[in-house]
Amino acid sequence: MKARPARHLASRASAPRRLAALALLLSPLGACKDSGWGERAPFVAEPPPEVWVRPLDVAAPPADSADTTPERAAERLAQRVWGDGSWPCSGHPICERASPRDGTLGVTLGGFEFLDPSLISETEGFLVALNLFEGLIVPARRSGGPYEAGVARAWSVSADGRVYTFELREDARWSNGRPVTADDFVYSWRRTLDPATASDAIDALRYIEGASAFAEGKVKDPETVGVKALGPHTLEVTLTCAFPFWPAYLASGAYLPVPREAIEAHGRLWVRPENIVTNGPYHLSELHERDRLVLVRSETYWDRDNVRIPRVIGYHAETEQTSQSLYDSGQVHWSRGNLSPGSIAANVKAKRPDMVIDPWLCVYYYMFRVDQPPFTDPLVRRAFDIAVDKQRLVTHVTQGMQLPADRLVPRSFDETQRYPGPEGDGYDPQRARELLAEAGFPGGRGLPPVRLIFNTMETHRLVAEFVGRQLEENLGVTIEVVNMEWKSLLQKTRAGEFQMARLGACATEVPLSFLENFQATSPRNDMAWKSETFDRLFEEARCGSASVEAGLAATAAAEEELMRGRPVMPLYWYTRGYFKAPVLQGLEVHLEDYHPIKYMWWADAQEAPTPRPMPPLVVRAGP
Repeated sequence: MKARPARHLASRASAPRRLAALALLLSPLGACKDSGWGERAPFVAEPPPEVWVRPLDVAAPPADSADTTPERAAERLAQRVWGDGSWPCSGHPICERASPRDGTLGVTLGGFEFLDPSLISETEGFLVALNLFEGLIVPARRSGGPYEAGVARAWSVSADGRVYTFELREDARWSNGRPVTADDFVYSWRRTLDPATASDAIDALRYIEGASAFAEGKVKDPETVGVKALGPHTLEVTLTCAFPFWPAYLASGAYLPVPREAIEAHGRLWVRPENIVTNGPYHLSELHERDRLVLVRSETYWDRDNVRIPRVIGYHAETEQTSQSLYDSGQVHWSRGNLSPGSIAANVKAKRPDMVIDPWLCVYYYMFRVDQPPFTDPLVRRAFDIAVDKQRLVTHVTQGMQLPADRLVPRSFDETQRYPGPEGDGYDPQRARELLAEAGFPGGRGLPPVRLIFNTMETHRLVAEFVGRQLEENLGVTIEVVNMEWKSLLQKTRAGEFQMARLGACATEVPLSFLENFQATSPRNDMAWKSETFDRLFEEARCGSASVEAGLAATAAAEEELMRGRPVMPLYWYTRGYFKAPVLQGLEVHLEDYHPIKYMWWADAQEAPTPRPMPPLVVRAGP
């Protein structure tokens, strides 16, 4: 991704580690100097609730595991691959860097496409929206932890597992002072599904009864979508079938509410600072395209007293160099831009306490446009895939401790959920040459040059050049690599104007979520690949399985069909390397890269706060 549906990954490159690989963890780094924050009201912590509820029932990890709970399995996977980001620290000048006296957090952002939750389908826009808007639940602070109450304070589930009834808190407010109501969620989800909205973010909503037919224009009446307000603070959602993993999607962008009055008054300009209405912990006060945006703590947010960072400046940075420069200058304290391979290697050697590498539930891949020659032939697609030495790629090029990918769904699921994933093809240049010859291009003869497009970023360039050389050396084909801005890449891929294109996807801690983009009806199926067998198996995994185990087996069969068709070339599963000032705390490891800023604080405050737990989310037995 998490929890969220498969989402296009923008400019940060790095993937979940297997349990054995996480033995690379280093020992904690030791004590940071107090900087003197100035006057600040003391933070008063409340005792934690007696019971935490994590309403996501997943399959058990292997029987030989020391701790077989799903939460512990996720926590073990979500340990940092490098560093621990702790405070205090010592032994490096970065430990002397204090927090800004006005409390403003600086962070780097890649080029986001939208801030409207109904339209967001990529990582950068979602990071901002997650802090501006609040859905029914709030993501866990750390993978393996519980979901926390957002606008919903409780829910119940019917005996057949299809009907969810949410009780909304009465103190949730929009920034214009109006209460957040069940009608806001009904309006927002229908708007996302409406064909007139032209959203690419509808896949997560397809689990709701009637959603697909309405989104595809087969049914015109929005009342047929299974979401209704039973009262101002009671929301009922009916699913197409009992899908126990559905709550994992509730924190995703597609499920965030949007304000009807602002949209009707200002159209697509409703997200401008002068027009926007939000219900999350922060409000948008400034937006300067390709420069910066400014968020300020919301005065109307129901849990405002727990939001400890008063102001956030997000600086536009689409290259590693820009991101690093902003961090080194002290303008930002959380540099999210992907670290270049050379930078990672040098900083591992230097044991910098402010560099961390986290596991990340995402996959980096190249996709083929299957209606564009030469990729109309699956033999050519498979030949390209197995002609690339992915182990060499992650060892010598990306150097971020990633895992080479021989299939799409991360192998971490094999260990945490006993996912029976298919065995992928390994590096086999001889077989690749045979496949290419079978397709009518022996030694690459007769195959015209292939254009590979990617978005501007040093790591993406290095990967593209490595893959291009491998294909030329092993198959005798000519690869032209072309870089462009992120938005331009999305425009090209959505229009089908490519042969090969770099992309990535993040998904939830549900294996099936990695396959959503490949359904024939998915608006993010940029490959134009269609398989009735795949779609049938996907639906069986989603709705036709009597148990979690059967659902995982159907998911694995669907993935096997996907890899047989090979519309994509998976390259590696990510890790995420970045810089974080040690004085910034509350930025936890999360496999889905969920990092709400409301959880963060400055460790050198005179009254350094202990993170206060949110009210527990109550899950009641339904009728």
